[in-house]
Amino acid sequence: MIQEEPKSSDDNLRRKRVATLWGAYEMMAEKYKEVAQATWLHSGLVAATVENYLRDYHALVGRYNIPGRIAKHKVAGLMAASILKHRPVQLVNDEGAAARVSKDNEELAFLHGFAICAEG
Repeated sequence: MIQEEPKSSDDNLRRKRVATLWGAYEMMAEKYKEVAQATWLHSGLVAATVENYLRDYHALVGRYNIPGRIAKHKVAGLMAASILKHRPVQLVNDEGAAARVSKDNEELAFLHGFAICAEG
């Protein structure tokens, strides 16, 4: 039987992942004007992304009986998979002349992974 971690631990992880995700998006929007002008970060999909990450995190910890924290590169990989599954970066105009091919979620997953690996 897998023991569940206290909810406060999940809340801390949830807050940390949401903050890092928003920070990575803001950094992307600051660096690329087309991202700032043509996209937005869907807060409902951000929540779904983080909840999916938490399920995968608990499955990984339970499956391999990992004590304590998991490695940062594994956190980055789990979050990248969740970002690409839920695609929280949405285009403002996805039809007509203003539409464009969006690789913004891939870029977000990449930047978010760097941010996680750089955390102290």
